[in-house]
Amino acid sequence: MKVREIMSRRPALLDPSTTIAEAARTMRDGDLGCLLIGRNEQVFGIVTDRDIVVRALANGTNPTRDRVCNVMSSEVLSCFEDQPVENWRRSWRSMASAGCPCSTAGGG
Repeated sequence: MKVREIMSRRPALLDPSTTIAEAARTMRDGDLGCLLIGRNEQVFGIVTDRDIVVRALANGTNPTRDRVCNVMSSEVLSCFEDQPVENWRRSWRSMASAGCPCSTAGGG
């Protein structure tokens, strides 16, 4: 099985200056568990629903004022859509990542 068979085809890229509340609404409206954070197709990080709860809300941040760049993970694991799922799964487990952007070209 290839990654393309299990991946979401609806990635969302939000600007780092987006508020945490707006990111949460984007997740809700798109039924997404994570969002890419970046600008002009360049990814700077990723934020998950868990990041919002654990890094933001549990620490008392104001989600309507504070920015998503303050709770995102800047280390992003990526994969290729033609990569075998088992290869991706091994990498993903070693990073304990909750989300993984996928590229269209050549991974094996």
